[in-house]
Amino acid sequence: MLKIDQVPADLKPLPLGLMTAPQDIPKLSRILLLGFPLGRRTQDTSVNVSVTHGHVRRSVENLIQVDASIYSGNSGGPIIDSRGMVIGIVSGVALDWSQGIVPMISPRWDMGMILPIAKAVKFLEELKAGKVKWNGILDLSVTDTIKKIGNTANQGRWAEAMTLADDELKKSLQPALVMAAGMMHFCAGDSKGAQQLFTQHLSMDADNHQARLMLYLIDWLKNENTDSVYRQDLLTLDWRSPYEFQGFLARVLERQIDESAALNGWYDEAEKSWLHYMVGLVRFKQGDWAESEKLMREAVLAADMEGWEFYLARAKLEQLQKLRRKLLRNKEQQTAYNNDVNAFEETVQKTRAEKESRMGQAAPLMAKLQEESTEIRDKLQTLEKLFEIKPNNYNTLAILALLSAADETWPKALEYTRDYLKRESRQNSIRMSLGLLEPGILRYQGLEDEARSRLKEYSGRTMDPWYLTISEYLLGKKTEEALKLQAGESPENLVTGHTALGFWAEGSGDKKEAIKHYKEALASFLDNWPDYIFAKERFIRLKKPAE
Repeated sequence: MLKIDQVPADLKPLPLGLMTAPQDIPKLSRILLLGFPLGRRTQDTSVNVSVTHGHVRRSVENLIQVDASIYSGNSGGPIIDSRGMVIGIVSGVALDWSQGIVPMISPRWDMGMILPIAKAVKFLEELKAGKVKWNGILDLSVTDTIKKIGNTANQGRWAEAMTLADDELKKSLQPALVMAAGMMHFCAGDSKGAQQLFTQHLSMDADNHQARLMLYLIDWLKNENTDSVYRQDLLTLDWRSPYEFQGFLARVLERQIDESAALNGWYDEAEKSWLHYMVGLVRFKQGDWAESEKLMREAVLAADMEGWEFYLARAKLEQLQKLRRKLLRNKEQQTAYNNDVNAFEETVQKTRAEKESRMGQAAPLMAKLQEESTEIRDKLQTLEKLFEIKPNNYNTLAILALLSAADETWPKALEYTRDYLKRESRQNSIRMSLGLLEPGILRYQGLEDEARSRLKEYSGRTMDPWYLTISEYLLGKKTEEALKLQAGESPENLVTGHTALGFWAEGSGDKKEAIKHYKEALASFLDNWPDYIFAKERFIRLKKPAE
C-alpha cells in the first residue's frame, strides 16, 4: 500500500470497476496488465513498463485467473478490462511441472492470479477508518517471543503471560503475536481485552476463522451467541473451507451435533483436544462440573505441545478444580482430590515429554516431505514413519492412501483408504474424497462390479450434495453437463470433481480424458488440498514418456 503525498494536478486515476462482482465477469473477457518488472534496475531517465494482453479464464469471489503473461515485478500492477476499468491487482503466477525423470517445478507465466479490486478498496477503507493493519515487516524473533509467553503460561502464570504479551505488542505488531496476546487475555479471564485483540487480528487477517471462533466463543459464554455477528459465518463453513473444523466446533457449541458424534469427530490429536474442550464447556454450562473436568483433562492430554487448545483447556481445568474444591465436605475428600490432581499433573508432564520426543523424531521427516524434489516412493516411506510416530494422526493416513494410489501400489492404497474410512468421524473433504477413491482403485484393477457396488454404498451414506452428484455421475445417473453446471466456478468443486473423474477415466483406460481432468483440477490452484496432490502426481506420471 503506497501513499502519494502530493498528487500531480494533471494526473488522472484509472476508474475502478467496483460495480462488477468478480464471479460475474464473463469467461474470455479481454484484459490488459500493466507492470514494472525491472524495478530499480531501470535507468533513471526511462521507465520500462510491461504491457501484456490476455483473457479472464476463471473468476470467483476472491480470485481472478487470467492467461496473460506475467513477469517477476508485475505484482501490484493493475489489470484493466475492455471498458478501461481496473478490476484487480496482479498478485502471483501459477506453477507447473515439466516432464522428465525428475519433474521440475517452474512458474507458468501465462496463468496469473489476480486480487479483485474490491478487496484492495475494502482494505484501504478500513485503513482510513483507523483499523490496525500489519505493516508487512517480518519480525523473525516472534516465534521465540511466543514460546516465551507460552512457557510462562505453562506454569499457570496467566496474568504474567498476558502482561508479557502486551509488552511485546508495544515493540512489534505481528499478527501471530496479536493472536497470542488474545489467547493469554482469554485464559487470564479478561474477555474484554481478548475480544479487542481478536477483533484486531481479524482486521489484519479477515479470513482467520480461528480468531472469529474465539470471538464467537466469548459471546457464547455470555449467552449472547444468537446475536453474535460471527455466528452465521462459522455455521455456514463446510468442507470447502480450510476452516471447516472451526465451523464444526461452532455447531458443537450450538448443540447441533450430539455429544458422541462430536467427541468422535476428530482426525488428529489437536482436533480431539478442541472437541473435548468444547464439549467440556457445554457440560460446564449445564452445571455438570465433574464431567466437564474429565473432558478438560482429556483435552489437555490430547493437545499439541504448543497448540492454543492446550492453554485454553488448562486454564479452564484450573478454574474447575477451584470450583470443585469448594464443594468438598471434609479433609479426607480434600486430600483425596488433591492427590488425584497431583497424579494427573504427573501424567501431563509425562505425556508432554513423550510428545516432545515424538516431535523431535517427526521434525526431520516433515522437512523431507516439504522438499519438492522428493520422489513419491521416498514420500511414502517418510509418511509411513510419521504414522508410526503419530498413529492418531489420520490425516497422514489419508495422504498415504492418496499417494499409494498415485504410485499404483494398490493393496496398500486400499488398506490405508479402508483404515481411514472405518473411523466414525465427521464428513470432511478428505473423507468424502477417499470414499470416491476406493471404488476408483477397484475399477482401475478391473473389478468393475465391486467398484460399482462400493460406489452405490457411498451414494447411500453421503450427505453432501456435491459429492453425491459426483458419485451419481460415475454411476451413469447424471450427465457431465449437469455436473459442470453444479460445479460452477468453485475451485473446491473443480479440484474434487475433476480429480475423481480423472481417476475414473484412468480406470477405463482413457488416458487422454484423464489428463484433461487432472489439468482442470490443477487449474484450481488449491495446491494444499489432498485431491490436488493426487491429481498432480497422476498428471506427472501420465505425461512421462513411455520407458
